[in-house]
Amino acid sequence: MDVFGGIELAVEGNRQVDRKNIVPWLSSLFRLQSPEAREDFGMPLTSERVQQVARLARLTLAASEVELFTRQLNDILNYVEKLGELDTTDVPPMAHVLDVQNAFRDDATQGSLSVEEALANAPAAQRLFFVVPRVI
Repeated sequence: MDVFGGIELAVEGNRQVDRKNIVPWLSSLFRLQSPEAREDFGMPLTSERVQQVARLARLTLAASEVELFTRQLNDILNYVEKLGELDTTDVPPMAHVLDVQNAFRDDATQGSLSVEEALANAPAAQRLFFVVPRVI
């Protein structure tokens, strides 16, 4: 990415693309937004926009995949839109619905292989070490 005259440019293939046109659309795609904000960016997603994201990600999609992904992404955006309608004023911020704490096991020593057992199947060993090809 280059900065030219205060404008960030992304390189796509051999040409540069003005990021200010790409970033708002991508951020609108993956952000929780109100229906009004989605209309500002021409939502719902079209197959052309899915193809544009695929090109940016260097993905080749079949026509059936573009249709499938367009439908699935619109379903996801509609579901997130529904979630935005929920009244969460009395719900505290949380990372998980359940109050789950990490469950760690006791840190106790357990049986392990002896040096001889560990080196038994090694292609090459010298004293207590594996012999490997030089890497430099």
